[in-house]
Amino acid sequence: MDPLSPIPALAILVIAWLTAAFLMRASGGVPDSSRFETIDGLRGFLALLVFIHHASIWYFYVRTGAWRAPPSPLFTHMGEAAVNMFFMITSFLFYGKLLASRGKAVDWLRMYVSRVLRIVPLYLVVLALMTLAVFAATDFELRVGAMALAKDMLHWLLFTFFSTRDLNGLSQTFVITAGVVWSLPFEWFFYFSLPLLAIFAGARTTWLALGVSLALLIVFFTYEKRLIHLAPFLGGIVAAYAVRNANFRKWAKTPGASLGCLLLYSGVLAMWSGSHNLAVTGLLTIAFVHIAAGTNLYGLLSHPISRFLGDMAYGIYLLHGIFLYFVMQWVLGRGAAAGLSALAYWAVIAAMAPMLIMMAFASYKFIERPSMSRVDVWSRRLRWLSRLTIGARLRRVG
Repeated sequence: MDPLSPIPALAILVIAWLTAAFLMRASGGVPDSSRFETIDGLRGFLALLVFIHHASIWYFYVRTGAWRAPPSPLFTHMGEAAVNMFFMITSFLFYGKLLASRGKAVDWLRMYVSRVLRIVPLYLVVLALMTLAVFAATDFELRVGAMALAKDMLHWLLFTFFSTRDLNGLSQTFVITAGVVWSLPFEWFFYFSLPLLAIFAGARTTWLALGVSLALLIVFFTYEKRLIHLAPFLGGIVAAYAVRNANFRKWAKTPGASLGCLLLYSGVLAMWSGSHNLAVTGLLTIAFVHIAAGTNLYGLLSHPISRFLGDMAYGIYLLHGIFLYFVMQWVLGRGAAAGLSALAYWAVIAAMAPMLIMMAFASYKFIERPSMSRVDVWSRRLRWLSRLTIGARLRRVG
């Protein structure tokens, strides 16, 4: 078998979808209703494509020691185009919230509390697992100074915004997570830009929120040079306006729109080897705008099982790298993994797919959802604490 055949990728998607179907039935879970069901359904498939993308990288990595995009436009786009669309989802949903708040004040405290509770808890779990893997790989010996280790760990705690550091002297530490953390600083960039974007959306903001937003954006642009990754966020903003057109929403729900999206993606595969350019971003934006408006790819994206799978997207995205590392490094061993035929290798990845879905399901049920349910509680506590602090200062001044 060709190691870059699309057949294993399709099989893995089917296996993952069927696993989600089993879990939904076994747990009695029903995906939450949403205005944008097709977006909910898209998420899970995007995360799975990133998993397949990194699995294909691992196939060559165990043989060459070089971590780079696979020599296939299909498998390269699975990762790069998927992350671009994740960025579009972020900007579409949150810029859409600003448009829905035209003329109204935005509750910035609650919004940022919700982002912290959505992103941070599972991320800390992943960092803990990564750190454990690092020390296991270095025989649980401290191979750098304690201060150097603390400084390097701080970079990871800050989502590798300033740089991606090796931990405890382990070369290519990022491989443990498949390097997926790189996208999170760009997510935070967009969240930090929201008070400024509120002006363009017509929502009311505050001088404090604007000041903090501008300060954080200045820091971002000082350190971040990969500005091509900001383009997909513009695509999401375009979609936020487009879905407010009733005629466009009507067209987006037709079978022709589904066919058009599939043809657009096929054109991207045929004409470009990677997704990090403006032409590809533009074509992906056209497809995404349709999906946001209701194009469901012949019912696939709006199906309850797809939306149930979408609930687990963040877990799939963050956990799959560590799972791949564990299997390749510890279960099989890199030497044995390198000796597998293409068919045997993809059989291993296919066997991992149900386990990954179950891990992501557990993550969503026991880490992510409980954390998100505390947004209002923590918002009230922080509001009370800020009022208490301000009141104490006023009393001291008086």
